[in-house]
Amino acid sequence: MRTATAAAAIAIAAVTGYALARTRPAPPGPPPTTAPAAVDPRRDLDQQALRALIRATIRDQLRTTPAAVGPAVDVDRAASAPPPAPVETIEPTPAQREARRDVESLVADAITGGRWSDAERDRFVALAAALPDDERAEALRPLIIAINDQRVDLDVDGPAF
Repeated sequence: MRTATAAAAIAIAAVTGYALARTRPAPPGPPPTTAPAAVDPRRDLDQQALRALIRATIRDQLRTTPAAVGPAVDVDRAASAPPPAPVETIEPTPAQREARRDVESLVADAITGGRWSDAERDRFVALAAALPDDERAEALRPLIIAINDQRVDLDVDGPAF
């Protein structure tokens, strides 16, 4: 993969007109008396061909990547693949809807009162048990923000949630 990275960096440098520094020291002797003519390194550069070469090099490197690094990627097929099918959403049960309302009410009351105590935490744990993890986290978000903004004081022994 380092070879691909180095090849891509060199190709990008060539496309953008950056010259790579040579490690050879300057020849001994007096400096030239006349300035060399200005040369545009991009003048004779076929940018379309260079871009195609870069793409081909990257594709070859991706196809030959060892399995230890990750699976090989078929770039051409991945680019033309149809979008993934939408994920089915599961409708919450009436008990989950009621638990969500109760949790939201509990959180709103704690924010309004400016205090989160052991009693609120215990009630939250009991109510949130019926909720999926993502809904539980979403219901807690306003309370966490209020605690971080110091609008709600924590009055709990142990974990806040």
